[in-house]
Amino acid sequence: MIDRSARRRISLFAAAGALAIAGWAAQAPQETVRKAPLPSTEPECVARGGEWIFAGPQNIVKYCALSTNDGGKSCKTSSQCQSECVERETGNVCADTHSGCFAPTGRGTATQCVN
Repeated sequence: MIDRSARRRISLFAAAGALAIAGWAAQAPQETVRKAPLPSTEPECVARGGEWIFAGPQNIVKYCALSTNDGGKSCKTSSQCQSECVERETGNVCADTHSGCFAPTGRGTATQCVN
């Protein structure tokens, strides 16, 4: 026969297990977004709706400035975004563009620096 103390421990253990399983089940799976390579030529860039512009302070190299379809969407990591998951004071959001100055945080996200 199980004494009262043992029954209480078993009940607490069962309740803790049920809560752990409920919490695990409540977490939504993270959606992973396929990251397409950026166009490397002006015709390809323009065909995809981008703008072929100079990059950096010296304006020596051109690249494709291409908008994302998920810019501003809430995110936890960059794998959920077409570009980067940018940390902001108001919460993490997917970047508006594929290009720009992004500094990795080591947490699966990035901060946006000034170009």
